[in-house]
Amino acid sequence: KFEIFKNQQCYDKCIVTRDVCKYKNIDDVNAEIYCIGANGINIENNVVYIYYNQEKYEVCNVNDIKINTCIDNVLARILACFLYGIAIRDIMQNLNTFVEPEHRLQVVKSNNGVTYINDSKATNIHAMEYAVNKLSNNKVCLMLGGYDKKLDFNKFILNMPSNITELVLFSEAGGRISKVCKRYGYKNFVYFKTLAEA
Repeated sequence: KFEIFKNQQCYDKCIVTRDVCKYKNIDDVNAEIYCIGANGINIENNVVYIYYNQEKYEVCNVNDIKINTCIDNVLARILACFLYGIAIRDIMQNLNTFVEPEHRLQVVKSNNGVTYINDSKATNIHAMEYAVNKLSNNKVCLMLGGYDKKLDFNKFILNMPSNITELVLFSEAGGRISKVCKRYGYKNFVYFKTLAEA
């Protein structure tokens, strides 16, 4: 995905996450760089602020954001609108009317007190942790797996959220995550070779 930025010009805007700002060499990007969680938009004491031209603009309280998606995605939307001249009041007036695409904390079915949620667009640890936190008042049986992107699950397994009752792991990535579970003595998981089996 980082290749996208190669075609940007000096007048373009490049919005990246704090992880990219911290770990990637972004010196080759021609566009103006704005970082989520740093010099573009950030959350301080539950308040969202935009930093632009050495000014700090208060946007909203985090609790005013009602849509169920990764907070970095919401912050990127707010910042992009602001950078292209949309007033903060107009951004906030329309933000919570945004309809999330399918596969982002999408309720698929409820049956016998169990709700099935499809969050298959959460393809990185940060997005997955966000979804788990959004469901913090619920017991969660979490399915993880698919193509192995070599993500580091050590910290997640070591600090397993208390609302997760079981991990259902599958395919290539699930196999690697199961090894991390075994390494740290986490026993509430099952592993299947395919998603169909899971």
